[in-house]
Amino acid sequence: HGAVNAFNKEAGTKQAAARKTIGSHVRTEEEKARGKITEGEKKAEDLETTANKNAKAERDGLQEEGKTDSWWAKGKEALKGIVSTVTKAIDDIFTALRKAVAEVIEAAKNAAIGLINAARDFAITQINDFRTWAKEQVDTYVADTFPDLAKRINGAIDTVADTAVTVVNTVADTAVAAVELVAD
Repeated sequence: HGAVNAFNKEAGTKQAAARKTIGSHVRTEEEKARGKITEGEKKAEDLETTANKNAKAERDGLQEEGKTDSWWAKGKEALKGIVSTVTKAIDDIFTALRKAVAEVIEAAKNAAIGLINAARDFAITQINDFRTWAKEQVDTYVADTFPDLAKRINGAIDTVADTAVTVVNTVADTAVAAVELVAD
């Protein structure tokens, strides 16, 4: 009976330590993911600001160019040319901006997904380490005297651990889907 109490105490301590470690690690990885997303948003805002400044400078420069022509040269065709040039210049700037923002968002999305998957892998490793430890304890304390009972207990340990792994995978998959939804 003392061995069972010792096992229960040690298992409780080990489980609490694993839960604490997993929780701490997941919080750290979530903070990193939020940081990457915030960093990506900041880069996108900076790119938009730069593109707006470039578009304004381009528009102002082209308007200034148009002012230097004589009044005679400012006919209908010249005006069409200036409008066309300004429109194309602004379109080119915003096309480059959209491409750059898309690249920044994709990089932030990939970084966040990488952090989520790292947290997933860490949690699953902790669960499997606890599974191995618990089964070793059963083998040490029960298997010699009650081999059938030890086999059933180890099967139950596997079932609980497999369920925990499934939950971790579901949570991680949901988090990845949320990041993809926000980023896309």
